[in-house]
Amino acid sequence: MGQVFSLTFDKSDLESSSDADISEQAFASEVGLSEPKGSSDIDGLSSDNDNNGQASSSNNDENGQGSSSNNGEINEVESSKYLRTERVYSSKNDKTSEDITSKNPRTEEEDDFRGPLGRISPSKKRSYLIILSVVIITILLAIIIPLSVHFTLRGTKNSSSSSTTLSFSTTFSTTEEKIDYIIKLTFPESEYENAIGTPQYKAFNWLVTSYYNDTNNSDDLLQESKKILPQFVLKTLYYSTVDEDDEFGGWIEKDNWVNGSSEECDWYGIMCAADGDVVGINLSNNHLVGGIPSELTALKGLIKLEFSYNELTSISSSIGRFDKLSSLEIHHNDMMGQLPSEVIEISHNLLTDDEKAVIEILSPTFMELEQNIFVRSAQYEAFKWVVNHAAAFDNLDGCQNKMAQQYSLSTLFFATNGQHWNRKENWENDQDECNWNWVYTGGFTRGISCNKAGEVTSMKLGINNMEGTIPFEIGYLTSLTWLDLSHNYLDSFIVSEIGQLTNLSGLFLQGNRITGTIPSSLAQLTNLKYLRLDHTELSGTIPIELYNNTW
Repeated sequence: MGQVFSLTFDKSDLESSSDADISEQAFASEVGLSEPKGSSDIDGLSSDNDNNGQASSSNNDENGQGSSSNNGEINEVESSKYLRTERVYSSKNDKTSEDITSKNPRTEEEDDFRGPLGRISPSKKRSYLIILSVVIITILLAIIIPLSVHFTLRGTKNSSSSSTTLSFSTTFSTTEEKIDYIIKLTFPESEYENAIGTPQYKAFNWLVTSYYNDTNNSDDLLQESKKILPQFVLKTLYYSTVDEDDEFGGWIEKDNWVNGSSEECDWYGIMCAADGDVVGINLSNNHLVGGIPSELTALKGLIKLEFSYNELTSISSSIGRFDKLSSLEIHHNDMMGQLPSEVIEISHNLLTDDEKAVIEILSPTFMELEQNIFVRSAQYEAFKWVVNHAAAFDNLDGCQNKMAQQYSLSTLFFATNGQHWNRKENWENDQDECNWNWVYTGGFTRGISCNKAGEVTSMKLGINNMEGTIPFEIGYLTSLTWLDLSHNYLDSFIVSEIGQLTNLSGLFLQGNRITGTIPSSLAQLTNLKYLRLDHTELSGTIPIELYNNTW
């Protein structure tokens, strides 16, 4: 009875075999190719046959079939018929895999690049990546470009100018967007569009209306910015300083500011250079009220600002940023509050050398001198007078007392409408203030009198058409023993600085329009013997200390 053997295959092994492997096995079986018995290459058998051999042995053991050594040899020989040779011949071109491999060598790198269509060479891979990158970039640009707004902001500065030149290239769907865009470039933190009723809000809305009706509306944003920004600034100035409820219509002169030319250079008080830039604003004596806004500093080319003789109450500290300014006139604004230090600094820098020298002499005596001379009418005029006459002094360093007396008396002169006094002989005409007097018939001297040391001791200016307020600088004349300002038109209140005149023996203020209460500082006048406050509009009671001194 012949020997019986069986060869089993694992199902998974069969399923994992490719069609090409099955064809190769069939072809090898037909041509009778097999490895010689006893080949030393038996260890190189495929893993599939190893697994099959193991499976066969395991199956025989499990079925209890004891296999002798002879049977094992027969099984080994017979099994070799089913082994797959390493040299495989192609069923199509009858060539071995070695021949194919020798003509088409395959590297490990190629084996790693596999795609949906098979292997991809490195060169093709690079080409595919380049094409893919180009496609992605094209798609992104197609999305971004239509949605983006391109503009260029160029700032050019030279030695003579710190102004910035703007260049724009963009489009807007509405005029309002365009105006808003230009304004926000200079004032990024401004919220005028939401601050209803503010000067900035009114200026913005005026521009929107004005430009909507402007037939010369340019597509050049750079040119339009040179027109929109200055007009926004100037209209903000207008709405900041006009009293729209005033029965006389606010500003005295406002040609073209409200209705008229669309060119700001044609507006009243505006001065422009040849290129159209605003270089000067002169609105003096024009009934301006309120405050000077910070937006004014956007006019980088300004060299002249004149707001004197108005009723301004404040001025922005940003005025100190002007680097081209050669003239700043804000005097005769008696309603002005505390000046910002930046404004004082730039005003001081614009003074002449002679003016700076006088300030250096007077500052130790008069506190906040610059704070007052830059905006107060009387103080400004008195300072100018002292400067103009300072050259007569041989030595400025030794004339501090004389200069301080002249400044105090000059302040009184200008504060009480001195140009219209009934008698003012030698006032403001003579270098020596001790000669500012006149003699009535009968030998009565009126005006200023001094002691031998040149100190002012008497001031007799009663019935002299004085009108205005008594300035606080009068408190410097500490040698005064007699002060008569009776029967004039003085108003306001009694300044507390009169309490510093401790040498006074007579004070006569009757017959004036003085209001308020009697200042308690008058109690310091311990040498006072005569006091007249009747026929005034004073209220309250006389301080008990003052009452004891005068009775």
